[in-house]
Amino acid sequence: MQTIEITGHIYAQRNAWDNSLNYTFFTFDGMEAHGYLYVCPHKIVAEVPDSFNPVAAEVAALEKERENVRAELNARIKQINDRIANLTCIEHTPAQEAA
Repeated sequence: MQTIEITGHIYAQRNAWDNSLNYTFFTFDGMEAHGYLYVCPHKIVAEVPDSFNPVAAEVAALEKERENVRAELNARIKQINDRIANLTCIEHTPAQEAA
């Protein structure tokens, strides 16, 4: 096991719907400009198992991103194809009747 330490800051932000406070941990300072209230500095200590494989997690995230990009691309291609079909469709205009 590897022990890691993450130093950061705890901030609070008030909920608009019930006026309660939500607490959040950030590894950086300066969130007051975004509506957060500074609470205190904090250090998180965690044990990372030797079996942790970041490569597998990164590959899984990239595969998910690839599927999202593929879905967005397919949706956009469908929009383009539909637009082309609308622009190139043959319009039916009935022949005028003889008087």
